[in-house]
Amino acid sequence: MKPKKLVLQNGKEFIGLGSGDEKVAEVVFHTGMIGYLDIVSNPYYAGKFVCMTYPLIGNYGASDDEFGSKDYHVEGFIVKDTDFISSNMRYLDSMDDFSIANDLPILCGIDTRMLAKVIRDEGSMKGIITDVDTPIEEALLKINAYTPIKGMVKKLSTKRPNMVKANKPKYTVVCLDLGCKNNIISELTNRKCNVVVLPYNTDASKILSYHPNAIIVSNGPDEPSELEVVVNNLKQLIGRLPIAGIGLGHLLVAKASGAKIKKMKFGHHGANQSVKNLVNKKIIITLQGHNYEVDRESLINTSLNVTLENLSDLSIEGVSSSELLVVTSAFDAFEASAAPIVKTIYDELIDLIKSSKGGSNNA
Repeated sequence: MKPKKLVLQNGKEFIGLGSGDEKVAEVVFHTGMIGYLDIVSNPYYAGKFVCMTYPLIGNYGASDDEFGSKDYHVEGFIVKDTDFISSNMRYLDSMDDFSIANDLPILCGIDTRMLAKVIRDEGSMKGIITDVDTPIEEALLKINAYTPIKGMVKKLSTKRPNMVKANKPKYTVVCLDLGCKNNIISELTNRKCNVVVLPYNTDASKILSYHPNAIIVSNGPDEPSELEVVVNNLKQLIGRLPIAGIGLGHLLVAKASGAKIKKMKFGHHGANQSVKNLVNKKIIITLQGHNYEVDRESLINTSLNVTLENLSDLSIEGVSSSELLVVTSAFDAFEASAAPIVKTIYDELIDLIKSSKGGSNNA
């Protein structure tokens, strides 16, 4: 590593050590203490710099089974320190060695918590990771000239249909791949669903040709304004069979059902987001990564009901409609709950299948 710095859009500089080429991206902060490999490989973070607020990153090394998808997607990984002896019987590399071997750009040694405070107070913004001697004026010119990467979902989505079979399947679920994480497929197959993974822009008639019991729209890089093709296809399917949306899928299903989407000040990123289930009044601690939310006022003239609400800012984390046969969640995992058993969105999708005409066995 060599001296590098992060320059923010507001002119603030953070000097440390880094590797990789000069890059510009949106900067977000993540409050999780573990799961750093899942974070760098989460398709949601494609095209972003991720700053970890917890300082001890890399202390359990790197291993293949920690990946949430098959590759890393972040533009840059910003940490306080990665110089730790790995303590994990499964690890294959230290985080330093892993970053070098996989050409993962890292900036370390900066005050990551101060960076998080700046973003929290002033909102999400662009930044550049560059050589330490780059003049601030030059860095700001490059930031202001930067255009966010387009077409990330197209890049990440599968290019052809793929079937993942369950053991003794009961149902068939089509998954529209917007940057699908591995766990979505495993959660469905564990519930006796064969999963047909299709490109994000597959049209409605093609989806129906697989005779699915339900559709799930996956997570992915959240730029919903680029995905009107998905929204238009979903409009033709809503009410015909159960549809679930997760992460980016949550936003698109809600939009196709009549809601509007708006960008948040700095989003939700971390493993400690408290969410209340408004149906059963239970509290869950969730793992999240999103910069957009459903506009509450836009739900007035729809049949969507708010089912999940963030306790920190009262933003909408999930909606549902028995009339439209939809259920959504802004997250797909939670760390803890106030109840011994809490239904996940996958369980809710199965309930929708059973209670609708989609409940016949199409596996």
